[in-house]
Amino acid sequence: SFSMFTDPGISGQNDSEVIRAEFGGPVKYQESQDGNNQDHVDRLIQSEFLRADIQPGFLGIRQATFERDVKLFSGDIIGEASTAAYDVEAGTFGLHALNLSSIKPRIVDKRGTLEATNITLDFAGPNVSAIGNIRGVLDSPVAATNDQEFDENSPKRPALLEQGPPIYVVAGRFDYDTETSLATYSDAARLWQDSTEFSADTLILNESTGNVTAEGNVTTQTMMLQQDYETGSQIQTITRGSGNLFIYDESQRHAAYSGGASLSNDTFTLNASSINVILE
Repeated sequence: SFSMFTDPGISGQNDSEVIRAEFGGPVKYQESQDGNNQDHVDRLIQSEFLRADIQPGFLGIRQATFERDVKLFSGDIIGEASTAAYDVEAGTFGLHALNLSSIKPRIVDKRGTLEATNITLDFAGPNVSAIGNIRGVLDSPVAATNDQEFDENSPKRPALLEQGPPIYVVAGRFDYDTETSLATYSDAARLWQDSTEFSADTLILNESTGNVTAEGNVTTQTMMLQQDYETGSQIQTITRGSGNLFIYDESQRHAAYSGGASLSNDTFTLNASSINVILE
């Protein structure tokens, strides 16, 4: 179904009336590749209902609201939600849940899967911000083999984590900046993979270098190989660390704890204002 009317209650440019169009489903909204704009990507949005504000003179859509069973396909990003608001002029796409029982907003891209109460995509990056009950599953790419090449665009994970198994993360807020490749989890962030775990008020992953920064109430748990001085063999131990700040430099294999630092496992306990660990 389709209906269209002018709405004087919505101000457009030069305070002129905005034309509102409503489409009943199933609805497909598509933006095709512009041959003169290499940065533009094909975009498809599907839903059961669409309400669009059209610029005077039918010069284009200004804003669009998609409702019920919304699906987004934009470049390598796939998204879904029960409702979504698209600000075409600003290039932002917000995925929302109508209520607790509706579809939880979710996006899937080369980084992995992200769920939250509200997710906003800035297509210019594309950058991502999300708030409320963050749940993520991050991909941990496997190194290149003779049969398969490594994708240079894949996120780089720190050597503190294994290649292959998924990485899980929860937080209250998430922000990703494509230009800096920084993924920031805040408001009680926790990331884990098997027995390895990082918790902090704020957790920052540099996905171009593999560096990790954790700030505020930091606790870590990592698997390490150490020499058993009685037998001379290597044993695997769970090492726990804490402090107010944790910085891991992937290129140097250097982990630094500061601000009431502590490091311990079954063979030792260290407490100091700062502790530096160099890993092989």
